[in-house]
Amino acid sequence: MAALNGYLDEIIAEIQPEIMKYVGNWGSLWDFIPCDKYDEFRSRFDPVEYAGLMAKSDIVHYEILPTIGEKLNECRKRGMNISITCGTGSVAATGYNVNSDGIIPVYCATGATTPEFGKRFSDGYTAARTICSDASHGHVSPSMEIDASTGWLPDNTWYIEGLFHAMDMKDPTYSTKLMLKLLLTDDLKDVYTDPAYPQFRQSANPQYGATVAFDASPDGFVSGEDKAVVVTNVSDKYPMSVISLRTDGMDLLFNPRGLGELAPGESVTIPFTGTVPQVSGQRAAITVTFRHRGNPTPVSYRTVDLTIMNGEQVPYDESQPYSDADFDSVFSAFLSPEALSELDASGMLSFLEMIYDIFYRVFRVVKIITALLG
Repeated sequence: MAALNGYLDEIIAEIQPEIMKYVGNWGSLWDFIPCDKYDEFRSRFDPVEYAGLMAKSDIVHYEILPTIGEKLNECRKRGMNISITCGTGSVAATGYNVNSDGIIPVYCATGATTPEFGKRFSDGYTAARTICSDASHGHVSPSMEIDASTGWLPDNTWYIEGLFHAMDMKDPTYSTKLMLKLLLTDDLKDVYTDPAYPQFRQSANPQYGATVAFDASPDGFVSGEDKAVVVTNVSDKYPMSVISLRTDGMDLLFNPRGLGELAPGESVTIPFTGTVPQVSGQRAAITVTFRHRGNPTPVSYRTVDLTIMNGEQVPYDESQPYSDADFDSVFSAFLSPEALSELDASGMLSFLEMIYDIFYRVFRVVKIITALLG
């Protein structure tokens, strides 16, 4: 509300000089400046006052970072089992408009290519393969927001959508297991070793309430082999009921009517009707709306981005390399762009979409009952 009312900038302007006394001298923050931005950033600071910090940071940006990929691969050749896990899907807390784990940009942690936050590669995009040239390795995330083929270790980097910075241990059913397996065993030679640990995976942190994935495809993908979705209650304490499921980019219908509550950790398989489009490289999404009994926030939702892999590759338009990361709101046909923008800024747009999904499910149930009664 402070930002909307216009006085937050004044508060920040007053406290920024004091903050910069500490943050401006924080060496690890300097380390995350991209090499192509470093000279520009460095020029803003007094070379005498910051001489010591600049001397150390110059080593990082002029000697280490430009060849970090080569150094990591050389270590692997010498027998070091080096792997990277990276949280994705959050804008940087610094305000820098990049895909990150909330703190560290994805490209700073992995070397992978990412569009700016809020954008994705357009449909039909295929991996650039500048580092990993194996055509059988996809390396493009289901959300089409990450090209891992350009990263330092394309076959040994795991990306977890929604995993926030330093929250691995708060995601015990997936991120914690992956981290401990990489640290304490040699079980995972690469991202293809175990289907349970694919290169791209959604976080199962209990704060998300649920995960949703198609039954026959890797996490984040959908094909003609899929006949249902699997919804899992990832809450560690609250029983969950599925209210509705909605897809964008595909015309699929789900009927969660009559399902009982899911205990924490329990999953349910929900069949669908409709046909997955016979194309590949096209993005879609699925949203599950659910209720947690006893939770102070009883009704919530989770949207998972998907890539359709079910036929001929759709053409990629190089003149339009990026598209919006999110699908149009369900209200886009009814409300003006100005109204949608205001609702989005206020945080109400997602809430209204969730309410829409609930009432849409009720409408479908009434329609089915009416048809049965003649």
